[in-house]
Amino acid sequence: MQSQRATAPQRRIIVLAIVLGAAVLAGVFFWPEDPQTLMERGLAQQNVDPAQAEELLARSILAADGDFPEAQLALSRLLADQGRWEEASTVFGRIENPSRCEAAKLIRLADSAEQAGRLPLAEAALSAAQDGAATADAAVLRRLIEVRLQRGRLDLAFENSVALSRIDPRDPFPWIVQGRIHRAAKRVYPAIEAYRRALELTPENRRQGLRSELVGVLLESRNIGQAREEFDKLSTGAPLPATLRLQQAHLLRLESRPEEALRIVDELLKDEGDSTPALMLRGEIKFDLEDYRGAADDLEEVVRRLPSSKEAHYKLGMAHRALDNRQKAETHLQKSRTLGELSTTALALEQQAALEPENHAIRARLAELYDQLGDAQRANFWRSRVD
Repeated sequence: MQSQRATAPQRRIIVLAIVLGAAVLAGVFFWPEDPQTLMERGLAQQNVDPAQAEELLARSILAADGDFPEAQLALSRLLADQGRWEEASTVFGRIENPSRCEAAKLIRLADSAEQAGRLPLAEAALSAAQDGAATADAAVLRRLIEVRLQRGRLDLAFENSVALSRIDPRDPFPWIVQGRIHRAAKRVYPAIEAYRRALELTPENRRQGLRSELVGVLLESRNIGQAREEFDKLSTGAPLPATLRLQQAHLLRLESRPEEALRIVDELLKDEGDSTPALMLRGEIKFDLEDYRGAADDLEEVVRRLPSSKEAHYKLGMAHRALDNRQKAETHLQKSRTLGELSTTALALEQQAALEPENHAIRARLAELYDQLGDAQRANFWRSRVD
């Protein structure tokens, strides 16, 4: 009977087969996973099994040693779609260079974030889309400006608006932004110039609101002649809306025509109800007419409604001084000084916050200051950015 034992060549083939089989098995369990394949599998599962998609995308990021922008953005968007905004923001924040991501996908994330009120994430996504573009995109830059204005990041919004005015010289929007930022910072002449540039670029039938803003700046700077010139362009013969009637009364007061101004304000209060700005203006006009008792009555009501208005406290203090109510006068004048100091401190801290966006102590202090100033909107804005 022939021997069944394998020959030497056969034994070598068997050993090689065993080794190759072991190698194949080892590859199944230990061969590194391909990040791209994992990501594609995850994307395919997004609408079918979000939990499985999340796991696959996370594995693809790990397989790429934590640096896989496309997968990180996809995971961030997946988490955002589930309303898991904190996690979405964290994942996006770990992308080393988000500008490498596809702009359209970044913009979709920004859309969702903005709709959900997640402005920091919306800003980050839009900024990355803008930075990654081969040429500046005016539409993206405009949206980035709008988000930064909402976040109070005025320095960056101003910088972006300057860039947008160069990219699209026929767009009035960047000039409007610059005018408003200059106005808020009390930079009168640059504000006037920016508003005039915006008016030049705005169609005639859309100029009224913008021209009214320009009149406001001119009135604040006591540039009465130009304010009158611009205001007269607003008068079309039709009845003026309440906002322009109030502006008209301001202008008449500064033109030393207090009786005419008072008549307009009285009519406005009768037609529109107890408008606080109109009541404030009437108190000022009565003071000009030396009706100090009437001025004090109006201004007392303004201070009751706006206890943190330094202007109202100051005017009321001056009215009481004219009435020889010394204690009341000093109380309101001191309150006006205190509120002015708080406003100055808040303005300085806002500038510091723009330079130190990660300094949460500054943001907490700003929320506290605006609470003291009675500005709930600004207080809540900064409070929401403490964490």
